[in-house]
Amino acid sequence: MRILQIITTSDVGGAQEYLHLFGKNIKKENHFILTSPDGDFENKFNNISKKVFLVRSLVRKINLIKDFKSFLKIRNIISKNEFDIIESHTAKASFLTALALKTIKNKPIFIYNAHGFDASHIEMNRFADNFFKKLKKYICNVADTVIVVSNNTAQNLIKENICEKEKISVIPGGVNKNRFKNLSVPVELKNKRKILIGASGRLVERKGFEYLVKAAKIIKEKSDKSIEFILIGEGPLEQKIKELIKVYGLKDIFRVISFKDNFPDYLNMFDIFVIPSLNEGFPLITLEALYLGIPVVSTPVSGMKEAFNHGEQGLFVEKENEKVIADAILKLLENNDLRICMSEKAHELAINKYSDKRVYEDHLKLFEKLLEESKLNKK
Repeated sequence: MRILQIITTSDVGGAQEYLHLFGKNIKKENHFILTSPDGDFENKFNNISKKVFLVRSLVRKINLIKDFKSFLKIRNIISKNEFDIIESHTAKASFLTALALKTIKNKPIFIYNAHGFDASHIEMNRFADNFFKKLKKYICNVADTVIVVSNNTAQNLIKENICEKEKISVIPGGVNKNRFKNLSVPVELKNKRKILIGASGRLVERKGFEYLVKAAKIIKEKSDKSIEFILIGEGPLEQKIKELIKVYGLKDIFRVISFKDNFPDYLNMFDIFVIPSLNEGFPLITLEALYLGIPVVSTPVSGMKEAFNHGEQGLFVEKENEKVIADAILKLLENNDLRICMSEKAHELAINKYSDKRVYEDHLKLFEKLLEESKLNKK
């Protein structure tokens, strides 16, 4: 079984982590990757694949000249190599792959991995949103199967008439345990004496971090616990969030820091993890927090409601409501036994439901099923 994975970029993200989860389990000689030469691709992909095909014109932004060159290059690579399965990730790479496959007679099985489709259009205007939905509908029409990470994502694709129900396979993400080996304590947290409440993500409106800042103000007024909020992220709302922290008098308990290469070290130090998003797909960081035994306080938006059980591994809270977010965090702050119990159940859930082995096995079963069906159809 020769598999080609196609992805726009090798930079860190859910799709990139999936490639590592899958690549470290499959035989290296059967795994090929096509990507752009940005990021540390050699160290990231060469050790999990027989060959990495580099397409220098493959960029995320629309560029007609570069996109046409990428289309020709992708078609050429597929035509000259006998792949059994092609799995594409990200809309741009998937669209160019779909176009290329339309021009090839004996095309291999084509799988479009849409990951957390739900949140991919939230920051777009109406024109861009409609354009990308039509683009993804075309990809789904060409694809033999479409993989998504949650039932909610599947329902949205069907509801918006983007993909047929029969084509969709739901395979939740998993945790790359290697990221959490040999953890160390970040220098600025060496003398940790406080309960750390963490959050992380792009500093954009849909992530809802302003409600976390407002919740922190309520918590500071109500609790005498020694606490600190740490928000790890970058984005267009960074200055606005920092200004809000200053206005609310929270500079002594609320820090905003940039993304770190040693992010797993920081995540491991958190006692509570908060996801106040207005919309989400099925963020990998949620599963990683659960794996580390961190109770999660989250809005139950999109695929998030499937990530854990309310009252067992964490608490769901109403979105855009700082009072409810504050109450949930206070509940965990004031009840140490509850926090410990949730921590144990969170780790147990991640081990049983979100293991990297399960991700690999689910995908492999799907691939084998599609290959068998393909053979029967050719008889």
